[in-house]
Amino acid sequence: ATHKPLVASAIGSSYVFTCSENKTIEAVFFNDENPRVELTTNDNQKFSLPQAISASGARYANTDESIVFWNKGKTVTL
Repeated sequence: ATHKPLVASAIGSSYVFTCSENKTIEAVFFNDENPRVELTTNDNQKFSLPQAISASGARYANTDESIVFWNKGKTVTL
C-alpha cells in the first residue's frame, strides 16, 4: 500500500494508505501516554489498536491479536 499524509499535529498524524485494489485505510497515529492507531477503512470499519511489540516497524494489535496493523516505511499490513 502507498500512503499520502493528510494532517500532522502535536496530538497525532493522519495518513491514507491505498492498496493496489484501490481500497483505502485512514490511519491516525497517537503518540501520547497511550500510543495507538485509529483506523477507518473505505467500507467504514473502525478500529482502535494499542501499540504492540515489534522487532521492525510500528505494530498495533488488539489483545488477542486477531486484528494487527503493521506499518513499516511506506507500507502497511492489516
